[in-house]
Amino acid sequence: MSIDPGRIPDLAVAKSEIDVNRSRFFISGDLLERRVLEERKWCAVRAVGRFLKREQRQEVIEIDKAKVSAPPKPPQVFTEIPVEQRYFSQVSADKRECSHCVVPGRALCSTCGGQGFLTQQVNRYSSATDSMRTETVQIDCGSCNGGYTFCVPCAGTNSVHQARVHYITDETHVLDRVFIPGGFGSSLAIDFMEHAKELEGTAELTIEPKRAGSAYRDQAFREEDCAGFQYGDALKRARADARFFLKDSLKHELHLYAIPFLELTFHRSKETVLLWRKDDGTHEALTHEGLSTPQS
Repeated sequence: MSIDPGRIPDLAVAKSEIDVNRSRFFISGDLLERRVLEERKWCAVRAVGRFLKREQRQEVIEIDKAKVSAPPKPPQVFTEIPVEQRYFSQVSADKRECSHCVVPGRALCSTCGGQGFLTQQVNRYSSATDSMRTETVQIDCGSCNGGYTFCVPCAGTNSVHQARVHYITDETHVLDRVFIPGGFGSSLAIDFMEHAKELEGTAELTIEPKRAGSAYRDQAFREEDCAGFQYGDALKRARADARFFLKDSLKHELHLYAIPFLELTFHRSKETVLLWRKDDGTHEALTHEGLSTPQS
C-alpha cells in the first residue's frame, strides 16, 4: 500500500484553505481557529467496482424445431443493460404429439378460456325508470377464433420435439459503498458517506489481507490504521462485501480506497467538524450546517 501524504488531512493546512464561519450561542468566527477539545483520527474505506455475472435457469419444453448448441460466450465488456440468451443442450430425435393442442394445431385461448367471448358490465340508462342500470353483455374475444388460437409450441403441426432449454442472463452489478469505522458515531456519518463517494482516497488497498509468517505458520497481518488513522471494522466489512460481489463473477473491476478523515470537537460550542482532503489535495470540512470548501 502506497500512501499519498498529500491526501492526509492536516488541520494547520486546512486553516489556510477554508473558513468554517459559525455564529452560534453568541460565539462567532472561524470554527477551525478555536481550540480543539478532542481530535479523533478515522479512516473510511470506499469499495467501488463492476462485476459481470451470469444467471441461468433451465426447463424441458416442447418445440417444433430446435438444435443443440454450446452455451453462448459471455460479453467481452461490461453491459449497461442485461443481455438475455438461450440455448438447447438436449433435443429428442423423434417427434411426438403436442400436448398443448386441444384440436390438432390449435390451443385453447388463454384470454377467454375457450368460450370465444368475454363478458363485461355496462351501465345503461332506462327511460322507463329514469335511472341507470347495470347489465352483463357478451362481446367477441379479439384474441381467438371460436375459442381456439394457433398453437405456438408446435407451430400448428401437432408434433413436437422435447428439448431442454437454458435461459441465460448476463448482467453487470455495480458496487459503490463507503464503510465507516464502527466506533464513529457522529450524526454527520450519512452526509460524509455521500461526499466520500466522490473520492479515491489516500491509498488503494488490497482485496485480501496481507499475510505474515513462515512456511510453517501463515496468518493474516492485522491492518489497524492508515498513517495513524484507524480503520476500526471498516476495512474488514469492505473486504467481506467485495468478496460477496466477486463470487461467481465472470469479469470484474474492483478497487478499495482508504479515506482518512479527522473528527474534531471544538472548545466552548463543542461543535463537531469532519475534515478530509479531496483528490486534488485541498481540504473540505463538514458540519451540521453543510459543506465548506476552499475559497476560489
